[in-house]
Amino acid sequence: MDTLSLHVAEYSALRSRATNLDIMSSTVWGFIIAILVFCLTNWSRVTSSAGRAWGALLLLQTLFCVVSSFINETYTMIGYVETELRALVQEEVGAERRFWQYEPSLARQRTNALSVPWEVGIFLADCVFFIGTLCARLSSWTNWDYFFLLVSLSPMGFLLWSAAQLKRKRRVWSAPTKA
Repeated sequence: MDTLSLHVAEYSALRSRATNLDIMSSTVWGFIIAILVFCLTNWSRVTSSAGRAWGALLLLQTLFCVVSSFINETYTMIGYVETELRALVQEEVGAERRFWQYEPSLARQRTNALSVPWEVGIFLADCVFFIGTLCARLSSWTNWDYFFLLVSLSPMGFLLWSAAQLKRKRRVWSAPTKA
């Protein structure tokens, strides 16, 4: 088997993995929506107890962390394809032949650092749900609320760190280039 065929096989395997991550991510988003619908339809029951209110938030935060991890893994694969695999294939096909032009095309269209909303959007959604939980619990605050408040800051920290990682990874392989 020639080297180019091996690179194409590796690219295909990475695309399959990315497709699987997309499918799993879609499934997790389905769970997130189901939890939100349940919480909104049972608002008074959910918010009447510190454990239920903060537990629902922690469940959402956990799912947000899972989705963020899937996106991070996808960015890692794209980064590998764009920075390493592309160079290996370019060696094989020659400098005059162009291929895999979608990411460079997107890079030319992006005008600022926040051009992909999902990098920071998951963290912002978490902040909205955190503030909503906090406000819902203020009228019946207990000592348990302090505990859950502190526990829920860890996933928020992870999501903020993950947003910064995603942005950093994208900048490596998606720097605007001239056509």
